[in-house]
Amino acid sequence: MIYLIGGSSKSGKSYISKKIMEEKNIPFFSTDFLLWSLGGKNGLFSYFDSSNKVSPILEEYILKILFFINKNNQDYVIEGTHITLSLYLKVKSLYKDNVKGIFLGYINTTPLDKYNEIKKYENNDSNKWYSYLSKDEFLTFISDQINESKLLKEELNSKSLDLFYEVNNIEKDYKYIIDKLFEM
Repeated sequence: MIYLIGGSSKSGKSYISKKIMEEKNIPFFSTDFLLWSLGGKNGLFSYFDSSNKVSPILEEYILKILFFINKNNQDYVIEGTHITLSLYLKVKSLYKDNVKGIFLGYINTTPLDKYNEIKKYENNDSNKWYSYLSKDEFLTFISDQINESKLLKEELNSKSLDLFYEVNNIEKDYKYIIDKLFEM
């Protein structure tokens, strides 16, 4: 089974993937690994390019990875902001019942509250890509992510796909999210 976890930055995708690995012994792969290995100074794109620019570039590689996971009949979690709805729909059409997915986001919060939450758990965060941002830049980024979460939820609802989960407290919500993903 291929489990895809997409959604907004800092919504808990990696946290959920690590919990699945711990509790269900299913390995995970973060699309950030691709971003870091293919990007950079002489890479395909800059680390600072928008997700809208990067996701289509990474899609080709993600599809190849998923082809081999499916071909070898392996269980795997693939997570990242680069798991878009369009990628999910492509993968679902290719591998049908062998794919489950969920999208995480945050809507009913303020940029400052989300900022404080991220800072509270910063010591547990292995991916502090945001550390180069000033507080004001990060608050603007979080505001953009709240808007992206709203748009994603609306898009999923318009397609009658019950795949969006709003994360309010990842430590309290993760069991429900994992159960929802595995019960689909």
